[in-house]
Amino acid sequence: MARCPSCHHNFSQLVCSMSCSPSQSHFFNVTNSQWYAYALYESCKDLQGFIPGTLFLDFACGSWGSKQCSPEHWVEYIGTTPYDGGYSPSNVIIYCM
Repeated sequence: MARCPSCHHNFSQLVCSMSCSPSQSHFFNVTNSQWYAYALYESCKDLQGFIPGTLFLDFACGSWGSKQCSPEHWVEYIGTTPYDGGYSPSNVIIYCM
């Protein structure tokens, strides 16, 4: 992620805000969550993966991989716990409306 400053910044901001913000209950507003999901996805969708010939979203979008990934799929996977096949320490539900 560090190879793409905008992707790194946007993703880090999301994770830090979900984890550490004192105003977590106000973090997402239904009126702008879809815009945020699309902006985050657009900033990271072409980021090269750790293995040559792969994309970051091959790993970061779960079973969808980069080919079937979408902003909605990605934010769904970001909030998925290990119990459900993800890596999030807590279940986070982000609705894209």
